[in-house]
Amino acid sequence: MTVRLAATMRRYGGETQLTNARAAWSQRSGLVLTLRGGGAVGQGEAAPLPGYSRETLEACAAALQAVRWDALRAPGAPDEVAGVVEAALAAAALAPAAARCALEAALWDWLGRRTGLPVWGLLGGAHAELPLSGLWAAGSSVAELRRRGVRVVKVKVGRAGDWAGELALLRALRDADLVPRVDANCAWPVALAAQRLAELRALAPELVEEPLEGGLLAAAGVDAAGLARGGLRLAADESLAGAALAQLDAALAAGWLGALVLKPMLLGGIGPCVALARRALAAGAHIVVTHTWDGPIGLATAAALALALTSTSTSTGRVLAAGLSRHPGLAAWPALALPMLRDDRIVTLDTPGLGLAELPS
Repeated sequence: MTVRLAATMRRYGGETQLTNARAAWSQRSGLVLTLRGGGAVGQGEAAPLPGYSRETLEACAAALQAVRWDALRAPGAPDEVAGVVEAALAAAALAPAAARCALEAALWDWLGRRTGLPVWGLLGGAHAELPLSGLWAAGSSVAELRRRGVRVVKVKVGRAGDWAGELALLRALRDADLVPRVDANCAWPVALAAQRLAELRALAPELVEEPLEGGLLAAAGVDAAGLARGGLRLAADESLAGAALAQLDAALAAGWLGALVLKPMLLGGIGPCVALARRALAAGAHIVVTHTWDGPIGLATAAALALALTSTSTSTGRVLAAGLSRHPGLAAWPALALPMLRDDRIVTLDTPGLGLAELPS
């Protein structure tokens, strides 16, 4: 029997305090898409990050409003989800990445609740756990990270005039037997990046994300292999959103691109992230799953992806600690329990769908 789905959308938003090396946000907002039909409900989230994502929240709303919901056929099995997503967005004038993420997540959540299975299982994952990384921010301390059981600590660097302090912090983390993960958010021109990376080699960071101004995969004529010399593992993050697959494959084949940082909200949902992960893993690179200061549904979507990837046969040891700890951006959303997130790890639960309650109105 064909099940038709009906859709509703609600907008959420509120004050928060979020920063990286290049920007700050005092507000965070997003749309929740809820699908109903056949006795089940599914939730997805569209929350593009202003100044970072390639689309606006208004563009996401327009794309989702253009979907012919009266003609939407619910997926009956996991391998039907991608086709239903593309068919639904075909009628839209725009198909922004965050809108696609919302629709795909809502369909996976609906299918999981309909079948009684968790999304990580529908994606082919098995029972597993994945460590969480910590994020160094105002008020952070080594003692608190140790209390939580965190070993990998992400540090945002690249603020003008602050390199000496950033380098001292990274040394202090290493001295405390913590592993730094460095994120420059495209802050450094090529010459400065070469200098900074040379100084970082002695600290053996787990990753150095997006060290080049303009994006690691967008820089032309750069000796990227030279920048990665000495065992540095360079990672592509925001530049993945605009990269051609041929360009990505060339970087992976050359060996200097050591990791991909996958953000479903930035890249268009679970499906595109899985496709990128397969390319990276086939080339021997590593994977990190993280967020764009998403709300609770976006965070649960990324957690399901991370759990599914970490338990596949080709990913052993190559899916690194996920950047999916609870974060300050959640303060802009109604409170919603995230039972799959512990202090130091993500765990597989057998709760159907994404494992969340329905977001309160």
